[in-house]
Amino acid sequence: GRGATRLSARDLSDTRARALLGKVLYRGPVKELSDSVELIIEDSTNSLYRIALGRYSERGGQISREGDWILVSSPGRNAADFVLSKLATDALRLGRSAISARDLERYALEREAQESLPAGATWQSYLARLTTRLKSLEDLGVVRSERESEWSIPSDLKGAVEQAERASGREEKRHLAVERGTALPLSHQVNEQGYTWLDQVLVRFGPETHLAPRGEAAVEISELLSARTQVLKDRGFALPTDTQRAQLISEGKDHLPEEAIPFVRGLLLQGLMHAAPHVARSTEETFIAPGAKPFRGVVDGSLTISGLQYSVVRAQGAFTMVPRWGARAELEKGARVEVTLGNRFLVRQQPTVRERE
Repeated sequence: GRGATRLSARDLSDTRARALLGKVLYRGPVKELSDSVELIIEDSTNSLYRIALGRYSERGGQISREGDWILVSSPGRNAADFVLSKLATDALRLGRSAISARDLERYALEREAQESLPAGATWQSYLARLTTRLKSLEDLGVVRSERESEWSIPSDLKGAVEQAERASGREEKRHLAVERGTALPLSHQVNEQGYTWLDQVLVRFGPETHLAPRGEAAVEISELLSARTQVLKDRGFALPTDTQRAQLISEGKDHLPEEAIPFVRGLLLQGLMHAAPHVARSTEETFIAPGAKPFRGVVDGSLTISGLQYSVVRAQGAFTMVPRWGARAELEKGARVEVTLGNRFLVRQQPTVRERE
């Protein structure tokens, strides 16, 4: 008997925070025999929202469940558009008015050499992603094909895309991004030792994440985020600045900005060190904190630290722990992996060749 408001991308893009925190009450088909899935979420004032899910609304391994806290945000700028704008600028410096397929291939190979490709991507799949986006922009009328395998990119690609999507009506059909959080109550996360889902929200959006104005909901959530910020400050952890956070959102990066890595890495290691004695007590193994030196072992079970899931990796009387969210959510038990705490990506796992039976 309670009505739920359908939330659209425009509802969030028109607000300063561009995000909404809520708890999932229902996940299922939009209507009977429908392939489309929706969520019904509830915020702190008992207001209900319906969230239509698209194919890319949720990342692999981050499927939200009933009872989970989730972060709903505007889809923002397509990450490929940032790359295409950069390549177009580089081409202009060389006196060329268009970018070529060779430019795309060279960029993908450079990203592979720098180990900065999105998690799980190869240079070939990354190249295919850029090419697909180019053809989509061409269909939208934003990009013009000069000749075979060459494209002319407008100087203000972001503005041109927004204008074209608004004119075509495609903007209204954009699906919101949904990030699964944790079932651990937000109030319990304020004083946690390790890296929490509240910290993930703070890194991206700061201490004022809500759909403003929403009265008591805005006050309650803002107070929780502010309280967590103060706790982190007292412990010597500095959050990314507003400028760094804006860069993360506008560029659509799927990895942390360099300035945020010390904050996240410090909190993550603190949580692991706090939990390690409890794991070692039952196994009598030595905990090896993930670092620059690779740790090779076998994925063996999982555990929860500060409300987030971690995989346990064991090898010859020693063990380490790695996050199970984001690109690492689908680590299968029994897989042989190599764990490294890198500078560009928070944690990298590199599958090793399985031994023949």
